[in-house]
Amino acid sequence: MSWIFYALGARFLWAWTNIGDKFLLTNKVKDPYVYLAISFFVDIVAIPLWLFFGLHWYGWSVLFLMLLDAVLFFSGGFFYILSAQREEISRVNLLWNLSPLQGLWLSWLILGETLQTVQLLALAILLTGSIFAGLHLGSKNGNFKLSKGFWFMIVSTLLFAGGDIITHHLVVSGIPALQLAGYQLCLLPILSLTMCLFKGFRQRLSIEKKNYSIKVIMFLIGMALFSRIGVLFNMKALGMGHISLINVLEGAQTIMVFVLAILLTFFAPKYIKEEWDKKNLLLKLVALILMVVGIVVLNVK
Repeated sequence: MSWIFYALGARFLWAWTNIGDKFLLTNKVKDPYVYLAISFFVDIVAIPLWLFFGLHWYGWSVLFLMLLDAVLFFSGGFFYILSAQREEISRVNLLWNLSPLQGLWLSWLILGETLQTVQLLALAILLTGSIFAGLHLGSKNGNFKLSKGFWFMIVSTLLFAGGDIITHHLVVSGIPALQLAGYQLCLLPILSLTMCLFKGFRQRLSIEKKNYSIKVIMFLIGMALFSRIGVLFNMKALGMGHISLINVLEGAQTIMVFVLAILLTFFAPKYIKEEWDKKNLLLKLVALILMVVGIVVLNVK
């Protein structure tokens, strides 16, 4: 089976988890702290997927870096949830494409990597696209303003990019990517449980638990399985195809979320409802085109 099937399959599953996050945060739950903890805790249902591969011991120093990677991922997820709670999911997903931009300058700052002309061009395109993605046009006064979740996604993608640098370092050091994914899958539920050590969180959980019905929990479990099966698909694609070509397909997830959000707004607005006026739709389309072009340029060799 072609690697492109696995790569697109992963992004299709992740697109639905983005839509699911927005649905729950808008219609079912309120507290982002509790949602973050429960979302990562239910990841335990996907751990059996990794039991087929086994987890190997690589030493305390490697475990420390894995833990730091998991903490950055956990923290990045929190700011993503804050953004998704306040902003249209199509705009949030467009802003996900800031990750390569954040990775570029962090690699330059931390690893001392030299930025080539084509990378600087991609950086400029992605930055311009992110600004378009973050802009709203007011319906009353016609003024532009940055979206509510723009700054949260700036922080979120920065944290995720930091984790990616650690992952890159570990993979280059000889740790299989599938092993890293397995350790992260085990560490994230543990991190979510540590939040219960804080009295303030326990109070939030006591107030919010009424919103977590069996249906909501089952919905979260389904999203966790979608997310982790997507990881497996992506690992399979990385083992079969060229990394640069797979990275270009990052834009496919943005397009999928964009299309799904529009379809749901049109046919099922009680679940997902986004700005539908022509001017804001044009802003999103311009941002989408710039983001996809930026990712393609970034992966030109």
